[in-house]
Amino acid sequence: MRHIAFIPARKGSVGLPKKNQKLLDSSIAFLKQVSFFDDVVISSDDEEILSNPLISNFHKPFRPKALSGGDVSIKTLIKYHIDTEQEFFKGAYIWLIYLTIPAKKSQDYVNAKRKLEKYSSIISFVKANTHPFDAWKLNSLGYPEKYIDNDIFRRQDKPNAFEHHHYICAFDVKEINSLNNELVGLKTYPIILNYSKEEIIEIDSVEDLIIWKTQLADIK
Repeated sequence: MRHIAFIPARKGSVGLPKKNQKLLDSSIAFLKQVSFFDDVVISSDDEEILSNPLISNFHKPFRPKALSGGDVSIKTLIKYHIDTEQEFFKGAYIWLIYLTIPAKKSQDYVNAKRKLEKYSSIISFVKANTHPFDAWKLNSLGYPEKYIDNDIFRRQDKPNAFEHHHYICAFDVKEINSLNNELVGLKTYPIILNYSKEEIIEIDSVEDLIIWKTQLADIK
């Protein structure tokens, strides 16, 4: 089966203007380190990105304006491209590559590829910063009420809690309808990362960008 890297890169961004333009180079450098990608698809409505000579060999399908807003799920976008270019995506694994997660390591992807070929759908998880047993909401009267009813007070009595993270996310194209809007399904294999969310920061603001650049400087 073919392995396709899929990059969503819409134009609009509120927290960090032109963030996808700013982060494109980092993902291109990462893709060059991963030898098993057969094709790279970039779905964008940003003419500046689409005209970048560094992606001249990428597949650049038409992305309608209706699918370029912040309220469109990643599943809806990918499914649109699968449905409109069935022959291109037929018999392929799709790897979601978010430009906003630039701190990727190629060896993590090589290891994940082995799991994908066995389980057909994979996604990474990190330990939850806030345990769901500790989360509260306000009820209709304005009083606190636990999201998950429990009276556990000792940390060691709480079951492990994880958050999904799109650091790694891939699936067999045939699985798209069995996944939810975050591309997680009942049979998705969980890849538990040893990184904290801060180490694989998702950039959505100027502050996030500064933190990431500081991390790069520390590594160098």
